[in-house]
Amino acid sequence: MVALPLAIVAVPNTISVVSALLPPGVPTADMVRAHGLALPAMMLTVPFAALLVRRVPAAPVLVGGLTVLAVADVAGGFAGTPMLVGVLRALHGVGAGLLVPATLVAVRERPAPLRALWAATLAMSMLGAQALALWPLDDVAAWQVALQPYPLLTGIALALAAVYMMLRTSARGARSPEVAAGPGAPGRTPAAAHAEPGRRHGRTTTAAHADPTRHGLALTVVPAAGIAVLGFAISNAWPVPVVLLASLLALVALLAVASLGGARPAAYVMVAVGAVVLPTGAQVTNMELGGLG
Repeated sequence: MVALPLAIVAVPNTISVVSALLPPGVPTADMVRAHGLALPAMMLTVPFAALLVRRVPAAPVLVGGLTVLAVADVAGGFAGTPMLVGVLRALHGVGAGLLVPATLVAVRERPAPLRALWAATLAMSMLGAQALALWPLDDVAAWQVALQPYPLLTGIALALAAVYMMLRTSARGARSPEVAAGPGAPGRTPAAAHAEPGRRHGRTTTAAHADPTRHGLALTVVPAAGIAVLGFAISNAWPVPVVLLASLLALVALLAVASLGGARPAAYVMVAVGAVVLPTGAQVTNMELGGLG
């Protein structure tokens, strides 16, 4: 339920489909640029959300991210200027950025079949995000629908996340402090179990080794910031040669980041697959959808 609204908010240009319904005097280009802020905001939020879910349980982060999405959806019905659209789409991006690592952590402790179901649902949602985002825009009377394509779905996901949080909280409260404090406690996230590796083995660690997230955060922020800059640049009509040069430099930077990380073969494969799949995916998302052209 989380995967679908998460995928849809990343689509940057659906508001151009309903540009004929925009208020008089509002430039379409300004609205498209404002609408595209969700993707940079999401990319810049993900690294810090990943750091957050190492310190707090995934359930409240899920609820928080979906709440931000829901607030932005509700407020979308009252939007009227590019400034407000930009603020709401940035909120969409922040909410989605919180959900990316939170859903991963929430499913990590589940049985293998459920993890496979989660991965398949997220992948299919991302592949179909463009079509799903455009579907509600056929024969609409108000352009604000582009800001809130599936508010009911977001509400259902929020309700389920709230139930999940209450169940996790009650389960933790039912355990004794001794059981709950153990590194292998059923309700404890793997992140919490690894929070104090030195103390668990009866030795102290230096500050640099006690917080291994700093290195990972730096490696994550770099590509996230690069993708955010590219998304912003493309929506602001940078010349094509400049965009191509920036994309090439981004690919080199990603390979450099992959070289610094731990699972290098997997990192190289992901960069290579992205470079091959992205141009094809860009064409696929422009397929004709009934009534929309």
